[in-house]
Amino acid sequence: MRQFHIRQGILSNVILMQNGGSRMSKPRTALILVIWASWSLAAYGQSVTSGPPSVSIWTYPSVLSTVSTVIAVLAFFRPNLARLGRRLSNRIRLYPLSNIEISFGGLGPTIGIAGTLRGVPNRQFVSSMTIEIIREHDNLTHRFDWAALRPPAAFVPPDMKEIRAAHGFSLPADEGTPVNILFIDAQTRALVLDHLLKLRASWLDYLKQQNLVPAQMESSALIEAYSAFSNGSVTSVPSQIWGDLAQLFYWAEGTYSVRLFIRTDDPIKTFTENFAFSISRQEAADLKQGIIPAMMGACDQQNVPTKFISPVLTIGAHK
Repeated sequence: MRQFHIRQGILSNVILMQNGGSRMSKPRTALILVIWASWSLAAYGQSVTSGPPSVSIWTYPSVLSTVSTVIAVLAFFRPNLARLGRRLSNRIRLYPLSNIEISFGGLGPTIGIAGTLRGVPNRQFVSSMTIEIIREHDNLTHRFDWAALRPPAAFVPPDMKEIRAAHGFSLPADEGTPVNILFIDAQTRALVLDHLLKLRASWLDYLKQQNLVPAQMESSALIEAYSAFSNGSVTSVPSQIWGDLAQLFYWAEGTYSVRLFIRTDDPIKTFTENFAFSISRQEAADLKQGIIPAMMGACDQQNVPTKFISPVLTIGAHK
């Protein structure tokens, strides 16, 4: 009985400290609770082994001690258990439109996905989204990071003022949130940009040799100058850059698997959506022509449209 009162005193002090009576670090408090629980179990075991067979081991002190231990431990770890509950119950689903946007241009390979995000049963914060593309015939794999949030209207050239850099956003509980997200292959984009900068440097050298200043030229004069620069009679740089960009182009004919990763914060969790799409031979050829406007844009040519296609999405399993 004396041990029981000592243990109860320790438990009371710990609870008092947790309720503001004194400051104590959580690790130290947890350690005290573990020691206290071990002491209680040891005392309980001693009562089992040393007591007479005819005496019940479920005495009032032992039962109260055990119940108190459970209550104290659950109270101490309640925030952790609550976070675990939210983590286990939270879900996010993407309901995409029937098509996906595929492009190749000055940003390199890009993917656009539009649709509706829905989170249940709690409000969640989407911290990032990435895509993994696998070309099925040879398992070529590329990663795409979200780059921009566009207006919900799908695949309509938006006003540049309406495009925002991708950032985390809150997803209300049990409500659909329209999304239109542009993803880029950052690794390939860096290589594309490097080649386009080389092309631009050569273009500026050509203009300097011709005593031409882009800011002082009409659009027609700029087009004429670019035509003379790119036809290969002045320099071989444009044809070299075309070849280099063509080597980076990987939208070939075939089927592609898509894995979309949606990451949330508090709690940290990743949801996966699986899709697939196919590119025809003609669509691959059309996409490759996106190299031309990318090169033209690097040489001060204005209002050059980006090439893109919109293949049909096949929806896979949600995880």
